[in-house]
Amino acid sequence: MQIVVLTLKDSPRLDALLAELERVNILAHCQIVENERDEEDGIRGCFLAHQNALLNAMDDHPEARAIAVFEDDVVFNLRGAWASVREAMLAAAAAVNELEIECVGLGGMPVLPYQSASTDRKIFKTSFQLAHAYVVSIEAARKMGALEYVRHGRMLRLFDHWDQQMAKTLTQGIVYPSVAFQCASVDVTTTNTEKAGVAVMRARDALSQQRLQIGAERTALCVGAVMRMLCCTCCLRPRLLRKQRLRAYANLPVPPSVEETHSRSTVGKA
Repeated sequence: MQIVVLTLKDSPRLDALLAELERVNILAHCQIVENERDEEDGIRGCFLAHQNALLNAMDDHPEARAIAVFEDDVVFNLRGAWASVREAMLAAAAAVNELEIECVGLGGMPVLPYQSASTDRKIFKTSFQLAHAYVVSIEAARKMGALEYVRHGRMLRLFDHWDQQMAKTLTQGIVYPSVAFQCASVDVTTTNTEKAGVAVMRARDALSQQRLQIGAERTALCVGAVMRMLCCTCCLRPRLLRKQRLRAYANLPVPPSVEETHSRSTVGKA
């Protein structure tokens, strides 16, 4: 698996990023890619940085079966089932190659209820926002590499972002519990530079992105569990009704056969 970390040239996040990658023991395996800042359109710059990272990783490492991508505002927090970040990454890489999932987030904001995808319940199918930490299959990397950036310019330009295009193009999943969180800050952001986008980010930072992400994943997990229960109930109810009908039929008196009816009528006439 190839690991790519995206940052900007002269980024104020770089020192903290290197320290964080070293803390979780994956720095030695990472390729740090420094991109030029897109002063005209930061969202386009982010989109092309991710796209070029995938294309270059495929060209430079044709033997790789999966590609992991991190942004420079990622922070890690091991919770619950994972012994290390690398363990979660390997599970995600296995999922994109063995399950019907093309992209697995190591963290993100789920927008659909969780559906169990692995027997150990560490990978769930869903759709998520944010692209600070994810793993894609090689086929998924080709799909994303073939996309063309389009500026829609509506609804906070949500549909222009890389993570929205991934959610639209790929089947997605996420590790549970998530291990990667976005630690963005308005003063160094390069994507949401419009007033509305900055306001949303200020509100998000005030509430804590990590708390929001954990709350969203727990909600998606609970809603998914309720939906599975309802689905099981709906599937089991017809079976129970059929069993009840069969029991009722079994308790009904057996009607006489044609021969018995004929013999009775003959005896009566005699």
